[in-house]
Amino acid sequence: MEEADTRDICDRFLETSGFQLELIFAAQPARPAAVSAPSGARLEINAAYAALKAALEGSTLYRTSLKGDEIVLSFISPQVADRYRAQIEVLSQQVGWPLSISPQANQGAILEAARMLLRKTGWKVVKGPGIYPEKAEVVATLAELPEADALSQITDTFAERTGFRLVITGAAAAPKPPAGLPNQPVVEIPIQLIKLNRSQQTLSLDPLKLEKATERARRQGITPPIQVRRVKDGYILLDGLYRLRAAEALGLTRLPAVVE
Repeated sequence: MEEADTRDICDRFLETSGFQLELIFAAQPARPAAVSAPSGARLEINAAYAALKAALEGSTLYRTSLKGDEIVLSFISPQVADRYRAQIEVLSQQVGWPLSISPQANQGAILEAARMLLRKTGWKVVKGPGIYPEKAEVVATLAELPEADALSQITDTFAERTGFRLVITGAAAAPKPPAGLPNQPVVEIPIQLIKLNRSQQTLSLDPLKLEKATERARRQGITPPIQVRRVKDGYILLDGLYRLRAAEALGLTRLPAVVE
């Protein structure tokens, strides 16, 4: 704050209350100077840890550990760590130690970040969040899907903080049987047992339509169910090729289906 501003505040306080106001500002702590090892030497290990933590403050680095002859840096996720690779290469030269990035994500911290974001929105979560490290995804199901803009803002914030993708789905209503089959129950069948007929095998799918089907399946699940006919060694697909391909793209193993 400028001196003129503080003087103005004190004058106005005196005029209003008749009392003198004295403002005392706490001194800002000085940041530690960057420490570098002499050329060809290494910093003592604890000094190296301190230098790395200071240099990477705010980066989600939460652990430094010695493994063999190198220092392993653990971030909230490898995806976040990738943003700092250039800086880490420079730091390696400064501290004199080889530096590597842990390939493991801090799953607890990532889930907590998802919970905090979802709590702030006030959205009703009916399932999850659950984490899938192999896909770098966290999935949560809401009672109702929010507006697209609000959803995009939350998922962008989550990706920035954690490097993972937040996938929000809506609690799907009970699927209705296809027209003409009102009494047929919906069952779940293994996706590997579903076979295509000859025309389906040669059909070229519209990439844009497939992308939309995949995004719809990601948000709402596979709905309506596909339609199949039972055969000796599985099921023949009658209706729902785009839904089947979308399920495969999402890594689903079972699909809701009406069996003829």
